[in-house]
Amino acid sequence: MSKISTLKISRSGLKLFLDCPRCFWLDLHHKIKRPPGYPYTLSAAVDYMVKREFDGHRQKGELPPVLIDAGIKDAKLYNGDDFTDWRNNFKGVSYFDEGLNAILYGAVDDVLEFSDGSLAVIDYKSSGSKEITIYDDYQRQMDVYNWILKQKGYETYPEAFFVFYQVQKDENGFNNVMKFREEVRPVKVNMDWVGPAFESAVELARQDSPPSSGTAGKNGHCDHCHYVSMVRQRVQEDLNV
Repeated sequence: MSKISTLKISRSGLKLFLDCPRCFWLDLHHKIKRPPGYPYTLSAAVDYMVKREFDGHRQKGELPPVLIDAGIKDAKLYNGDDFTDWRNNFKGVSYFDEGLNAILYGAVDDVLEFSDGSLAVIDYKSSGSKEITIYDDYQRQMDVYNWILKQKGYETYPEAFFVFYQVQKDENGFNNVMKFREEVRPVKVNMDWVGPAFESAVELARQDSPPSSGTAGKNGHCDHCHYVSMVRQRVQEDLNV
C-alpha cells in the first residue's frame, strides 16, 4: 500500500481494527476477509420500510410519532442536500484528514436537526429479543458518526437516538402479519476515543507488515486468526507426512 495514497476507512473497518489489528491489516493489504456473517435480510427490509416511513414525514416537515412520543421536541428531520450521500453505503458521511491523508466514513440511517442547528444521529434497530440491548458496538457506531460530523464543522447534539422495532411475540399466531413495538433509546455520545483510534488505524494500515499472530485481537486473542493459524499448521503437517 502506497504511503502517499489516500486511505479510506469505513466505520466497520475501524470496528475491525478495534477487534483485531491483524485482521484489519490483512483485509486492507491482501483482501483476506473474515467469513461474512449471516445476512440479516429481514432486518434490512425493516430498515428500508422505516426509512420510507420517516421520509414521508420528512416531506411533510413533521416528526414521526415515535419520536414525538419519546419527548423529542424543537427538532425536525434533517433534509440537507448532502443527506442522500450520507445514507449511501458507498459514500456515507465522510471526513478527510489532510494530515493523515485518510478518510473516515459511515452511512447513517437518519439525522435530527434541532432549532439551534445541532445534529443528532438516528439509527434504526429491529430485534426479536425479549429485552432491548444496546451493545458496545452500537455505542461506538454513534460515537463515530458524531465525530465525523463534528470534524466536518457541524454542531452535534450530546445524545444520539436508537429507534428499536421489537417483534411482538405475544400475538395469537403469525397470520401473515408481524407486529412491532416501537421504542426510542437515547445514548450519550462519547467522541474522545474516535480520533486516536482513527490515527492508530491509519498508522498500522501504512506499515509494511501486520501484527504477529497471537498479539492482536481482544486480550491478544482473535478466534479468526487462531483458526487460520491452526489450518496453516495442519496443512504443513500434511505436507510433511
